[in-house]
Amino acid sequence: MKQDRGAWRSKLGFILAAAGSAVGLGNLWKFPYLTYKFGGGEHGHGAGGFVIIYLMAVLLLGLPVMIAEVMIGRRGRLNPVGSFRALRPGTAWKYAGLLGVITGFLILSYYAVVAGWTIEYIAKSVTWEYADYDAHVSDQAVRDRVFSELSVAPAGALFLKEHGLIRDTADASAVQAAWARVKTDKKYANLLKQAKKEFFLAFKTRFRTQRALKHAIIEKKMEIYPASLFERFLKNPVKQVGYFFLFMLLTMLVVIGGVSGGIERWNKVLMPLLLLMLFTLVGRVFTLDGGVRAMRFLFYPDFSRVTFNTVLWAVGQAFFSLSLGMGALLTYGSYLPKDAKISKASLAIVSLDTLVALAAAFVIFGSIFTFGLTMHGSGIGNLFTAVPGIFLHMPGGRFLSILFYSLVAFAALTSTVSLMEVAAAYLIDEHDMSRKRAVLIAGAAIFLLGVPSALSFNLLANARIFHLTFFGLVDFFSANIALPLGGILIAIFVGWVLTAREKHEEVFEFPVWLYSVWDFLVRFVAPAAILVLLFALLTGRVSG
Repeated sequence: MKQDRGAWRSKLGFILAAAGSAVGLGNLWKFPYLTYKFGGGEHGHGAGGFVIIYLMAVLLLGLPVMIAEVMIGRRGRLNPVGSFRALRPGTAWKYAGLLGVITGFLILSYYAVVAGWTIEYIAKSVTWEYADYDAHVSDQAVRDRVFSELSVAPAGALFLKEHGLIRDTADASAVQAAWARVKTDKKYANLLKQAKKEFFLAFKTRFRTQRALKHAIIEKKMEIYPASLFERFLKNPVKQVGYFFLFMLLTMLVVIGGVSGGIERWNKVLMPLLLLMLFTLVGRVFTLDGGVRAMRFLFYPDFSRVTFNTVLWAVGQAFFSLSLGMGALLTYGSYLPKDAKISKASLAIVSLDTLVALAAAFVIFGSIFTFGLTMHGSGIGNLFTAVPGIFLHMPGGRFLSILFYSLVAFAALTSTVSLMEVAAAYLIDEHDMSRKRAVLIAGAAIFLLGVPSALSFNLLANARIFHLTFFGLVDFFSANIALPLGGILIAIFVGWVLTAREKHEEVFEFPVWLYSVWDFLVRFVAPAAILVLLFALLTGRVSG
């Protein structure tokens, strides 16, 4: 039954594979965006307050729960369902493992859709398609962009008040509703035309010379064209499904190779390449004018900006960044030998994940500060709309863009491989399948489930459930409910269900004082913190 399970050949193989699972798209955009946002943006003093809270959350929440999750897998020696059942047979705890399998299955079904976008963007970088912005963006498009920006600015609210459409310029919902009427009701057609004319005139008056104005219009075109390319790409159902299929195929080929022959071997190639590419970009950004400012912004603490909301976002990002609660680390832990030190391996994984996040933030900040850009939106789509604009400004931007999207593709692949392994291990252990058959069945099922997600941006864009597309619904359930719930169950199981003897045997390297600290964090701090996070997610205070 276990002949196809395999094992890690080395501790390094496990660390690189588990770090690959943790390092993903969230490290390369969401962490930089949140750091930028809570640091006050381009006019802020520094994001060190957010970074310090994030690092504390990683150390006091992420690391203890990671050790707990790997511990369950190493002690149970099976997939998430089998490990919980082996440790507490005849109880309902096996359903906590089943939640992990389902969560990994669901996440992979839409994560691989987004991962597939990286293939298209490597190709766009090779052809340097973004550079055609001047030929493809009309002056009218620039005017429309200026209008869309100023209509939501104070100038837009003031215009509405002057024409009697709102009373309070500070009422954001009233402003939004008024502009919706102006844009859709034909009786306001002349007013809309007047607003566009006035806003563009206001935009022009910011610049003292025609040369400065011309440069500003070029900047707008450089912002508009990548966004329009991405929108056009999303609306192509053939490309969406095709790239999704291709990325799933790559993922399955790695996992079919087995634990040591596939996952470990490829992570030993992909992770060093990922780090090499990332630090090549870091080195390039250090040569830019904004490099020093980016370093100061990243680490200088401005505690006046720290609120409870800052803490919530930092804790949420720390939890989701480490791939906790989806069964991947538990499954990888089941291949660890008994003499491996879980704590040291987990610390190495957390350190690598954090290093990648900080390096990515530095690359983004250094670029935008050098070229006077801004970051808009936390959504992963900004990797494909905002980042091209950064490379358009850089000498050697074409090569750096190829490098960056290759980096993103590798980071995504190491994550999809770990998620596929969760489903494959479940079928191998619970249904006595060969690895090849398990991967083919799991991969086919995940692909079929993911097709509606791939079509959520085009053919199924108007098909909504609870006002969400299929992609949005699966993402919301996985990130906002399943993952934190899985994390709570892992912490409770290790903290309160496993005996002290069982835990001591798994973290045998801990001195008494360190074991006591870790046990306290897992039993009390982690469940409480994740419960608060779960409440915040469900009430919209923070988004996973």
